[in-house]
Amino acid sequence: TLLRIKADRIDGLKPSKCPKSVGEIFPVEILEAMDEYLVKELNECLECLRHELWTALSLMCFRVIEGEFRLHVTEDLGVASDPQNIGEVIRILERANYPEGVIGALENIREDRNLAMHGQIRFSSARAKELLVDALYCVLTIYNFYE
Repeated sequence: TLLRIKADRIDGLKPSKCPKSVGEIFPVEILEAMDEYLVKELNECLECLRHELWTALSLMCFRVIEGEFRLHVTEDLGVASDPQNIGEVIRILERANYPEGVIGALENIREDRNLAMHGQIRFSSARAKELLVDALYCVLTIYNFYE
């Protein structure tokens, strides 16, 4: 059975209605498969959302996405060396025939991440929430729980 994030939990991502933990977003089967560090990182993303820290939320999402995919390609896909950046991760995933939705999301994330790392962008609430949704989607993809 494929599992997914409940749509009402994503569509209603508002600071006042923010889940207290990812345990309220992900089904138990996914939570049990996740590393404790990943759960902590995602909970910190939710904390940034609750406090309306849009740039901090965005940067946390970049960290989650890049870190999880770098780990995924070395541990699960058998890539011998750790990719140095998200661009390398994208090329590896393209060769592994990952869904276009994942590749497209990672391309968008890469562009924003590069601007953010050089202090050239501040994130709106809407973009920060989109990045959070992207981070959650990427986690689902890695754990093979996507539709």
